[in-house]
Amino acid sequence: MTDTTQRYVFDLDLSLGFLPELEDRDLHDALLAIHNTLEQLAEELQKVKDRDTVVVTNADSPYTILPTDKFIKLDTSAGAVTVILPPVADVEDYTYYIKHVVGGSAGTIDGDGAETIDGAATLATAAGNGNILKNDGTEWFILASI
Repeated sequence: MTDTTQRYVFDLDLSLGFLPELEDRDLHDALLAIHNTLEQLAEELQKVKDRDTVVVTNADSPYTILPTDKFIKLDTSAGAVTVILPPVADVEDYTYYIKHVVGGSAGTIDGDGAETIDGAATLATAAGNGNILKNDGTEWFILASI
């Protein structure tokens, strides 16, 4: 058992010590619920970990951002680039980091279909600038423009 695993087991033992006296079946059910919760948490953490960086060029444009993308770099050195945000219903509460890293051509971030970004249909980017976008399940919001 690793130190981290031992720590979790120790913490679990401590938390179980605060439970009232339980029948064997109740204890089994409680432990099973804790186990299932930990598995769900591990799956969610893996989803975040698996999200990755993608570089989008003119050849890829328009590019629809995937749920697995996290950091999107726009390279407009060969021409304009448009990235399309995924439908908010598919990625509710996701955050995307979009940086216009290279080039002198236009960069555009577009909402899916009629979805908006802070009320606008699109968001123009300029080389060197970046945006942090998050949604609330109904529309995209600009958390920061850098």
